[in-house]
Order: sequence, then C-alpha cells, then structure tokens
Amino acid sequence: MTLEIHKAKLCPLCQKNNKCGLTSNPSAGVCWCFKAGFPKEIFELLPDEREKVCICEVCLVEFKSQSTIH
Repeated sequence: MTLEIHKAKLCPLCQKNNKCGLTSNPSAGVCWCFKAGFPKEIFELLPDEREKVCICEVCLVEFKSQSTIH
C-alpha cells in the first residue's frame, strides 16, 4: 500500500479509517458517502491543507447530532 492510498483511507477529521469505497474497491466506483448528506458546515472543520478524502460516517453522524436543534 502506498502512502497516498493509506492517507486516502483516513478521515481528515479523526484520522481513523473512513471506509471509503473508492480506496477499498476502486473498480466498483462507489462509496457510501455518495448517498450521504453532508452539511456544508462540516467542510469548514477541514484544515485547508487536507486533500479531498472521505469524512468517515462516525464523524458525519456526530456532527449532525451536535448541530441538530432539539
């Protein structure tokens, strides 16, 4: 595994496995995130120097739960 592929498998927020479908099975051409809804505000948390890689589902769910008004 090259360093670039390894980095692409890490969530840019928590640095854990993002379970990106494109890095685990590139020939399939799909990822779980294609059908997920990402609030634009979550992208404001990303450092500018980060490459565009999948935010993991755990971070997405956590962000959505924290930003939901009860």
